[in-house]
Amino acid sequence: MNREEFTKGINRGIKAIILVFTTFFTTNAISQNSWYDSLEYGSHTVGFKVISTKDFSRPYKTGKDSSFIPRPMQMGIWYPAASDKTGRTIHFGYLLALENSDETLEGVDPALVTKPSEKYEQYFPPEKLDLVFNKPIHSKLDASAQKGNFPIIIYGSSQGSSGYDNAMLCELIASHGFIVVTVASKGAYSRQMPFNAEGAEAQTRDLEFLFGQMYTYPNADEHNIGTVGFSFGGLNMVTFSLKNTRVKAMVSLDGSISSPSGIEILNSYSYLNVKNFNSNFLGFLGDKSTINNFPIIDQAFLSDMYLLKLAKLNHLDFSSFNLMIHERPDYVHKAYVDMANLTVKFLNHNFKNDLAFDRAIANYSKDIYSEAKQKKSKGTPTISKEEYINYIKENGIEEGIQIYYETKSSFPEYQLFDYDSFRDIGFMKMIEKDYESAVKVYKVLLEEFPDNPDSYRRLGEAYMQVGNYSEARKLINNGLKLDPESPAMNDILRLINEKDK
Repeated sequence: MNREEFTKGINRGIKAIILVFTTFFTTNAISQNSWYDSLEYGSHTVGFKVISTKDFSRPYKTGKDSSFIPRPMQMGIWYPAASDKTGRTIHFGYLLALENSDETLEGVDPALVTKPSEKYEQYFPPEKLDLVFNKPIHSKLDASAQKGNFPIIIYGSSQGSSGYDNAMLCELIASHGFIVVTVASKGAYSRQMPFNAEGAEAQTRDLEFLFGQMYTYPNADEHNIGTVGFSFGGLNMVTFSLKNTRVKAMVSLDGSISSPSGIEILNSYSYLNVKNFNSNFLGFLGDKSTINNFPIIDQAFLSDMYLLKLAKLNHLDFSSFNLMIHERPDYVHKAYVDMANLTVKFLNHNFKNDLAFDRAIANYSKDIYSEAKQKKSKGTPTISKEEYINYIKENGIEEGIQIYYETKSSFPEYQLFDYDSFRDIGFMKMIEKDYESAVKVYKVLLEEFPDNPDSYRRLGEAYMQVGNYSEARKLINNGLKLDPESPAMNDILRLINEKDK
């Protein structure tokens, strides 16, 4: 064989290797993203828009600012769109590009997003650029909104995320007749998001800001609210739901709810109690999470609770962005699709009385989910905390106390009122010198808050005023066991002893 023939042979071999490699890579990339088209989309065309606004009540500092500015809020909204073919086609890379403007609030033109930023360019070699980065998504930018009212789903993203870490899921939910809104996950005063109580409160307040904005949003049904949260966002959706008792349903995607740090953060809210969580709950857990010792399902009793543990899935597999960018095994894509479709069924069940979720949860895939756990609600009290105090003011303390004991009998773990609001009712009776009624109020206060020394002081003082000194003395002494140095209780005890002489 001469040199020319040898060289030709080598070139043919190299071309064959390149062909095989290119074919393998292209096939693998196509397989990697075909899961996106396997999602069970609803009947609605989906519109997407970005609303850039500011929270003027909270100071914020970007890396370029020397002083504080109003907190920038880039809201991403998916919504049912009219079928008049308005709106621009957008691609996956456009969602990635939005991340660069969540602080500056500068507009992003999809036509100018032709290549990934430095942060993402390593994930998009030329062969993958059109298959993933330039892949058209179902949403149409600024499409005309469909007429009608649709439930609001607030999405809480993971720690430090742009808010689009589950954009494919948000789009899917909107196709079933929901308005979905999200915002970047930022720290209290800057883009850096810490995993602590301060960071949790910052995101919770952002979620509350979103709801405030959506309250008057066209076509949004403010009376029907749901939440979906991933990772840190899943944890903070619990807090949001505890503060906003109208939330009907919550989905957690491997939320940081049962981790030691997550439990510590939840416990840091002294004025909130997980027992009062009343949103129906669907939680998905990663392979390393434990389905036992889960505070929501263990302590709450006013909700239908479902937990599903996904076999072999790590934390990042719960993000559609990560599945689009990274090459993952087929079983991960299959699991994500099933989880996303089950999420939609759960929301349809809670907001549209669709029974498909009941069938799906009863026949869940044992290949995808390694464990499952569920707990049915004992029902819901007929009266909320907010309504209860107003009820007493309108109908009197006697009927109010009757409602309290009826609720307590059916829902022994439910806390029907806050300490301060009920204490003030008793205080007003004391000012009116209606001491008999004050005794009745403070007896309920002590029964509900037996660990608060002030409960003993209040009831002891009321008993003193009606002349029952022995009962008053006993209550004050019990209160002093909890707070021996209390000046108020020591003064009342002296006064009781003087009056009893």
